[in-house]
Parts: sequence; structure tokens; C-alpha cells
Amino acid sequence: MPKKSTITAIIVLFVLVVVTANTVFIVEEGYQAITIRLGRIVHTYTNAGVNFKAPFVDNVYTFPKKILTWNNKPKDIITNDKEYLQVNVTVRWRITDPVTFYEANRNIQGSYAKLDTILDPAIKSSIAAHDRVEVVRSSNDMLNDGYKTSESKLIETGRDKISEKIKAGVKESFNEMGIEIIEVIFKQVRFSDNLTQSVYERMIKSRKVIAEEYRSTGQGEKQRIIGETDKELLRISSEAKAYEQLKKGEADAQAAAIYADAYKGEAAEFYSFWRALESYKDTLPKFKKTFSTDMEYFQYLYSSK
Repeated sequence: MPKKSTITAIIVLFVLVVVTANTVFIVEEGYQAITIRLGRIVHTYTNAGVNFKAPFVDNVYTFPKKILTWNNKPKDIITNDKEYLQVNVTVRWRITDPVTFYEANRNIQGSYAKLDTILDPAIKSSIAAHDRVEVVRSSNDMLNDGYKTSESKLIETGRDKISEKIKAGVKESFNEMGIEIIEVIFKQVRFSDNLTQSVYERMIKSRKVIAEEYRSTGQGEKQRIIGETDKELLRISSEAKAYEQLKKGEADAQAAAIYADAYKGEAAEFYSFWRALESYKDTLPKFKKTFSTDMEYFQYLYSSK
């Protein structure tokens, strides 16, 4: 039989282990905690480390500090211009006040249920208040870069500002839940499945309009370049001909001056004789009858000198 002191020691040790296990708890990195005693919050722990609580009467609830995400269930939403869109939205949030969060939600699962009731109507009403193009685009950069058609429309708000409006609209409700909303992100915006084919056809038509505008612009630019080229070619040709005539006149004048210098005195008389002989070669074979040779033209044929 073990001694009574040994049994007592074992019992005391067991009680100490149980009491210690229910007294000490650890808040891990990235988490925060609260202790509740008989339904009343008695302490908040926002830093990681080892902490103590009253055994058996205090309950510990931990909540993450990290950023959490909420995703909606895409549904058909009608826009201001009567277009049906399916929008997938992600909201990033985190718990900033664990006491308020516990009082409002009790746990993470309860918070998601409340987020559904807050965010779904806010998203639906924000999209319904704007045209499709405002939900799809965030800026007019594509239009400023020349990507325009007859169906192009400048936006005044855009997707990013709509996100900010949703965020501002639910901020107070989030604060009442001990939550900070960080950002609202439009992950995907697409047309309803029922409108997919008509949307494709409209996109094809829009791209054809864009292509036709580019072709028209290209043809106009082509004709402008051809006109400028022809004009420049005509100018160059006219200047070249004028330069040619100028140089030809200068050359003829220079040649005449050289001839004049070369055919002076006896040389000039010989040149006249030579020119007459060249003329006889062309004309005499064509003469059938000659009635008189008493003329200056025949001076070198019949003259005795």
C-alpha cells in the first residue's frame, strides 16, 4: 500500500497541472484576444506572449490581426443604362477593436453573415446608380490615346471611384462592428450569360467601326502624302527645267562667242564656203530644173573666183 503522503502529493500535483493549464494561455503572433468572465469582458490582449487568467471562470477568445477578405456571390445586377452585369467584388478588412467585434459578432463566422447583409446591398445600389461604362472603366486614358469610336463615351466616375463610394458608404457600419475596411476591389466585371452572344456581336460591330475609321484615316493620310509628293515633284521638275534652260542659254551664248572668234577673216570665208557645200548636198538632188544660176546661192558653183 502506497503511503498516504505519496497519494496526496500525486493529487496535489494533478490539481496544480489542471489549474496551471486553465490559468496560463498564449496569444500567438498575429492574433489578439479577450477574456470573458461570467459573460463580462474583463481584459483585452493585443500583443503576443504568455498571459494569465482566472481558472475555470475566464474564457479566452482569440481573433486574427491579419487582413481578411470577403467575396460576394456574383449575381446579375442591372446598371443605370439597363445593362445586366455580373460583378465579382472582394473587400479587404481587419479587426481593429476585439471587444466591439465580439459584442457585435461573437466570432468570425458571425461577422461574415453581417458583412453579407451590409456589402451586397451597397454594391448593388452603387452599380445600379451608374452606367455600364462607368463600372467597366476606371479612366479615359484609352480614349485620350486615340481609341475612339462613335460609341465611345467619356466617364465621369469610373470603377475606382465607385469602389471608394462603396467603402465610404459602409465605413460607419464596419466601425460599429469593430472592423476597419481597407479597400473594395472589383475583381471581375462581365456581362450576364443571357447577354453574352449579343455582347459579342456588338463588340464585333464596334471593332469593325474602329477598323473602318482607321482605314479611312489611313486613306486620307495617303492622299495627303501623295498630293504633297506630287507638288514637291512638280516644283523640283520646274526648277530643274528652268536651270536647264538657263545653262543651255549660257552654253549657246558661249558657243556663239567661240564660233565668232574662230571664224574671222579667211576662216570666216572658209566657214561660209563649207556651209554652202553642205547645203548643196541637201538641195541640189531635189532640183529637177534650174532656169538661172545668176544668184548668190550658186556663187560657189558658177563663180570664176
